[in-house]
Amino acid sequence: MRGKTFPSAHLVRSIPTLVLVTLLTVAGCTAAGSSAGATSSKAPAQPSAAATTAGPTFDATGFKLTTPAFTNGGDIPEEYTCYGDGASYELDWVGAPPQTVAFALIMVDYSAMYTHWVFYNMAGSPSGTLPKGAGTDSKPAYTVVVRFVKPCPPAGHRSNYVTTLYALSAKLTTKPATQTEVEDAIADITIASTTLSGNYAPAD
Repeated sequence: MRGKTFPSAHLVRSIPTLVLVTLLTVAGCTAAGSSAGATSSKAPAQPSAAATTAGPTFDATGFKLTTPAFTNGGDIPEEYTCYGDGASYELDWVGAPPQTVAFALIMVDYSAMYTHWVFYNMAGSPSGTLPKGAGTDSKPAYTVVVRFVKPCPPAGHRSNYVTTLYALSAKLTTKPATQTEVEDAIADITIASTTLSGNYAPAD
């Protein structure tokens, strides 16, 4: 027929294909956008700098407890036992962390598992001294749980006495009444500790 123009068969066949491709492209972009948005909204929050910052540390490598009576790990002279005068020996310390507010002390005979001395809330200082006989002081500058008990192993028995000085970041506000209660109370506020060991065996 004249006067009418019809698209070629090739063009007619191409139109549905173009429409299908366009729809798939739009759907794909929409799905991709939705997926990206979901991933972004569910991304885990990164920890803040505060959450990953380590707490304070204290250099306690120089924290030492000594006595002029004997060397660490050596023999305790008889005068500091029940076979002599039985006074507590002088204790000296150096190198406590500057953040030390108070001290606690525990002395135990680990050979007999016997507690010889426990106190807490002694004022903190980088260095200091407990003089000879401080364990029997009637007005000590600390709270006594166990007053000093002089070493007194039986004949033929050698005992090991370990004195531990604990540097604390705060004073105790509770009133522990036993060694175990003191140890529990100072567990979270101990910033450093040092020990002094001595042995004693009565002469035959």
